[in-house]
Amino acid sequence: MREYRTKLVQGDPLAHAGIAGVPAPSVFGGWDYWQVAKVLDWAEEHQSPCARALLRGFAPQLRLVSKISAAHATDIYALWSRWLSGDCGCIVDAKMLTGETPELSAELQLLTAGVTRLRENAEQVTSPVAIYYSPRSMQLQWLLDCQESRTDWLLRNSSYEAKHNSALLGLTAWSMILEDLGYSTQYVYPNDVIAGVLSKSKIKVVILPKVLALSDAEAAALRAFVLNGGMVIADGACGTFDGSGRRRGSAATDTTTGVLDDDFGIARKDLRINELNGELVAAATDSIMTRRYQEAGRWPGEPRAAGAGAWHSGARRSGSRVVGGRFRGFVE
Repeated sequence: MREYRTKLVQGDPLAHAGIAGVPAPSVFGGWDYWQVAKVLDWAEEHQSPCARALLRGFAPQLRLVSKISAAHATDIYALWSRWLSGDCGCIVDAKMLTGETPELSAELQLLTAGVTRLRENAEQVTSPVAIYYSPRSMQLQWLLDCQESRTDWLLRNSSYEAKHNSALLGLTAWSMILEDLGYSTQYVYPNDVIAGVLSKSKIKVVILPKVLALSDAEAAALRAFVLNGGMVIADGACGTFDGSGRRRGSAATDTTTGVLDDDFGIARKDLRINELNGELVAAATDSIMTRRYQEAGRWPGEPRAAGAGAWHSGARRSGSRVVGGRFRGFVE
């Protein structure tokens, strides 16, 4: 894509390079949104609820557009929803702009009037909450999902992965939950975290959804962030693979450790993930973590007044317990 854009601009300096139908940020096709966003002038995406926010977060200058294929009420709703999210235009079949679609034509005329200029001149406000985007973890989760489902990996293409990849579903779930709570979420990428973006920004909370792979350098940057007053939130298998996708611990003895386990204050029983396509595939009480520390005289579910908390959960449906960790601000 970078080569294509270079050739395009050489032929026409005023040309704008873009892609219609950008796949979800899945493994199939090798889509890394952090890299793709930096070489596009515009993009159209319609598969993943969090994809547009990722692209816009990594490249604020990127112009996102919507593809309108019909003039039903749901299409008009989607047009306005994406406009409110920052879309700058839409792709419409000329046949739709006829007398048979007066509702759509009226909405398009309204969007091209002063209301869009008001939006463009408004100040964008972001919340001090960031979600960790880890393509390497999505690749690993893709392999784990294939292994668990016993299906051919070739069948898990981008459209299938958009609805079934456990890591992408976790990223999407956190994005939608935070949006529902009124947060304007930011996204961070491993290279930026290592370069110190967390210390240079106003981010106070970093969420690691299904971030299986963490390098030692990434872990060090997260520890520094916490020691400076930040908070890190993660789920069960966080950092159990290194930055190259290699399992930490010993496969021979079926034991593993996460690079942040000591910081969260947890120990692991086995290597199982207990999840497939975003759904629990084990008993609700079958935990992959155990409590390492027990504070005398404190109910297991009661938060500690000081120090770190590591949330221990056997599965999504089971209760949570707080255990001690080394640093305040690590929550799992």
